[in-house]
Amino acid sequence: MFQRIRDQLINRGYWDEAGDDGGAAGGAGGDGGQGGDGGQGGDGGQAGQGGEGGQLWPDNWRETIAGTDDKELKQLGRYATPAEIWKKARSLEQQLSSGEYRRVAPFPAEGSDEEKAAWRQENGVPEAPDKYALPEGLEVGDAERPIIDNILAKAHAANYTPEQAQEAIGLYYELRDQEAEERVNKDKELQQTTQDAMRAEWGNDYRRNMNMIHGLLDTAPQGTKDRLASARLSDGTPIFSDPDVLRWMIGMSLEINPATTLVPNSGGDIAGSIDNEIANIEKMMREDRKKYNADEKLQERYRQLINARDKQARKAS
Repeated sequence: MFQRIRDQLINRGYWDEAGDDGGAAGGAGGDGGQGGDGGQGGDGGQAGQGGEGGQLWPDNWRETIAGTDDKELKQLGRYATPAEIWKKARSLEQQLSSGEYRRVAPFPAEGSDEEKAAWRQENGVPEAPDKYALPEGLEVGDAERPIIDNILAKAHAANYTPEQAQEAIGLYYELRDQEAEERVNKDKELQQTTQDAMRAEWGNDYRRNMNMIHGLLDTAPQGTKDRLASARLSDGTPIFSDPDVLRWMIGMSLEINPATTLVPNSGGDIAGSIDNEIANIEKMMREDRKKYNADEKLQERYRQLINARDKQARKAS
């Protein structure tokens, strides 16, 4: 039997014939031991196991296994001896036998409810979306509950494991926070851009115009101003960061209460201030008509005051 094993190893290149003398001597010695000189036989047998110059694996054993495949030869370079290859092969065999690398059968999409439930149970998928455990410490608010429920429903339809479902929920909150941060930064940028544009357009009237806009919104029903302040246009731009909206609002404010531009420092008694200024101009018209007729700006001012007074009177009625 030993001779047959030795011959097979030599044929496959795993035994160096040049170092086989010790083995042969061992075999002969062994026979001699049986014939009577047992001591010599024992020494010969030891030489056979690791005889002088003996080598179990030839230097080119990797090339013998790989043949002409360079990739295989490179991979074989990871192993010191064929024995290490056998150990790895045996380890993989044991892992396969234990089910560690068990092949998962495809989900029975066309199967019965019982078959689907059995598949999910075998593969660690909960029986229903609401059976998924949420990430530890996570508290879902009422506003986000429908979103999380929808994520879990889709996760269950895709047969996510509990770990995969928690990963999906974590990703949602990560993206939500990232989007919120990006929106805050973009809002600040838009606000600054709009302020710069309106200051350039309105000049010294910028602060007055913004105060008039806020004053106009203060006359709206309770809560309206706050809702408008947090509202956005269809492209996501905050309402107060849109120049066209601000232009429209100041136009409305001037149309509703033009007197604020005529007497900006009236101290709140706009009507009284208008009446006093009209009275002073009319006094000049009576006492020094020539001076009045020569002052076109004063005449325009008089007309503006009269229009503002009439509008306030109509609004009051």
